Order: sequence, then structure tokens, then C-alpha cells
Amino acid sequence: MSALLEKWNWTANFEQIKNILNLLLPKDKKEIILFIFLFSFYGFFGFMIAHGTSIQDYSLKQCDLYFSFDAGFIFHQGKSYQNSIHPLLKLFCVPIIYILDNITVLVGNYKIKTYILTMLCNFLISMSIIYVYRYLKEIVSLKGYIVYLLIVFYSIFFTNLILSFTTETYTISIFLLSFMVYYYSHCIVTNKQVRLLPNLIFTIILGGITITNSIKGIIPILFTKDKLHFIFRKIGIIAAILLIAAILYLFINNINLLNEVDTRLKYVSTEQNNTPYLEYIASFIGTPIIFSELYARTVQLEWISYPLQLIEVKFLNQVWQYIFISVLVLLLLISIIRNRHNKTVLLIASLFSVDILIHIILKYGASEPYIYGGHWIYVIPLLLGWLYSSLGNKWSKAYLILLTMMCIVLLINNTQSLLEFINLAKSHYPVDLRNIS
Repeated sequence: MSALLEKWNWTANFEQIKNILNLLLPKDKKEIILFIFLFSFYGFFGFMIAHGTSIQDYSLKQCDLYFSFDAGFIFHQGKSYQNSIHPLLKLFCVPIIYILDNITVLVGNYKIKTYILTMLCNFLISMSIIYVYRYLKEIVSLKGYIVYLLIVFYSIFFTNLILSFTTETYTISIFLLSFMVYYYSHCIVTNKQVRLLPNLIFTIILGGITITNSIKGIIPILFTKDKLHFIFRKIGIIAAILLIAAILYLFINNINLLNEVDTRLKYVSTEQNNTPYLEYIASFIGTPIIFSELYARTVQLEWISYPLQLIEVKFLNQVWQYIFISVLVLLLLISIIRNRHNKTVLLIASLFSVDILIHIILKYGASEPYIYGGHWIYVIPLLLGWLYSSLGNKWSKAYLILLTMMCIVLLINNTQSLLEFINLAKSHYPVDLRNIS
């Protein structure tokens, strides 16, 4: 421990934090142009939803109206209904919600808050894609058509389309995870040491937004430049700080840990469904990518006197969807195998293994796998990029043709489904014109 503390350098730590902050925004002309394009693309659909429906700002504060997201809770209160899983979410969101609520009162138009929050979500998703673009250019060293093909393909994933206007923890998580993977990968390929303070900040913020992601802040430390005993000492310090913080959080909020664990275990057991395991795996991977069939479900809640129409999405249920996902999974596996000696690929695979453990092996959230894409879908364009870089000229051309075809299919399906979602939202949750001045 003392040896690690001797290596501590306040100046170097804060200098690295400063460098990290400088990388958060687009850093050249091409990234700025791409960001404007993405922000405009998502903004077009986001404005249609924010202006033409009330599904984001519906007056009910304790009900999620689409896809089981916590959007209603966060929009109105700045927190999730599962605060123990998202311990620091209030710290980020409550001040924003408070300021926007006051702006809404001053302006006299309740939609102002909706527009601003939609733009913030749009910003986070657009920037997360910029980090993927930067990764493909700088880490994988790709250029030209393949880079923009992968970006278009990734941009139209179900998760990105929905989170671009949804106030959710996943919107923040995908932004943070995409940046973290880029930054650590950059340090790995440039043989640059990552200091303890940045390691700690990544871990605390990721775990604070969603507690299970704290392990993802620790995993990259195993791949960075340092002697093995220093790496484990660093992990030990971070783990000790997290443990102390967790104990304080439980004490301050009067949370019974045993009861909380029991609640989570019951949730896992009740979430088990009768879907065949292979079909469930396909839906876990496929539904965050493919915008599947939509339907409206009527529910009657105890605390309101009228029925609600919840917009839901089905598991994969068409042959072409299973073929599409099977081909995609095969490509991802080939990429990992062909690049198995590459540290940055092993880092990506290790991060994805956390989600595989939680959602495929333990089947946590088995009834709604489509909502968890914000924790892992960034791995897909990265692995597809690494696969392209490992192919010879002949196979790379065939690969480009295959990816182009998959991109076209996904673009047609997902844009049509998004428009269908907008129409359902307009039908069931039209704008209350009395609240707009």
C-alpha cells in the first residue's frame, strides 16, 4: 500500500483528469460534422415525440408508459423508483429537474422542460456514438466506407433510437461506458498509465448510476500499463472505498441490506419466463438492436381511476429476425476469436461478460431484455470493426457487402417501427393543449 501511495502524484492525477475532460466533446471538424448529423437525425424524431405527444411528460409520476423504462420517475422527480440500484442518480438529475421545473413556471409552457430534456438525451446518445467513431478511427485504425457504415448501422439500433429521447439511467450509462472504453483502449495502445484518481472516478460514477456497472469501472485496470502487484493494490484501494461508500449509503438511507438482497433474488426468480433458452438469448441480444413488433397493453393501477395504455415491444418473433441476430452473433464470435490476443478486444469481451452473467446466466430482467442494451450495445460496432481489420482483401469485400445488406434491412425496419411508435404515442397520449401557452 505504501509503495502505491509513494507513486501518488497529485499533479499528474489532476492533469490526467483535465485531459479526460478535454476528450468529452468533438475534437475535430469531422467529429463536429458527424455530431451535427446525429443530433439532427435524433432531434427530428425527438421533436415529433416531444411536441406531438405527452408520453414523456404525462402527469402520472409513478408509471412508465413505454418499454418499462423509468422515464416518468426521472422526468418528474429526478430519481428512479429503485434508488438502491441507482444510488447517485439523484445527485445528477434532481438539480436539473429542479432548474427546469422553475424555468417552466417562469416561461409558462410545460413543454419547455420536455424539449430541453429531450435535447440532453439526444446529446448523450450522439456523443456516445462519436466515441465509437473515434475508437474505430484511432484504436482500430479504420478509415473510409467501413467506418461510416458501422456508425450508421449502430446509430439505428433500437436502444439508441429510444434512448435519444428517453430520460433514463441507460442514457447516461451508454455515454459513460462508450467514453470509458475509448479512453482505456487509447491508454492501452499508447502504453499510457491510467492514474488512480481517474480509475476511481470512472468506477464511482458508473456504479453510482447503476450499481452493477461498478465492476466495469474496475475491469479495465487489469489491462492497463502497470506492474501486476500495483494493479491489484489499486483495485484493493478502489474496492475498499466503494465498500465504505456503500455502508454509508445504506446507513444514511436506512436500507436493510438483507431485505434488499432478498428482494432482488425474488425479482430474479419471478422474472423467469417460459421462453426456450436459445430464444431468450436471441431476444436478449436482438431486441436492443431490432425494433420488434409493438403493441398496446391495458392496465388498471390501484391509485388511478382509469385504465392506462402501456406501449410494449415483443420478443423476436419473425424468422428474418433470428437469422439476422444469428449472423451478427457469429460475426462477433469470429471477431473475438481472430483477435483473442488483442488486449483491447479482450477488454471489450470482459465488459460484455458482466452483462452475460447478469442477464443470460442469472436471467435478471428476463421479461424485458430490450431495456438493458444501454449497458452493452457499444461492443457491437467495436467488435465488427476489429473483425474487418483482421480480414484479407477478398473476405473484407464480402464482409462489406454483408454489413451493407444488414444495415439496409435494419434501417427500413427500425425507422418504420419508430414511426409506428410515434403514431401509437400520439393516439394514446396526445398533447394536452390546455397546458400549452
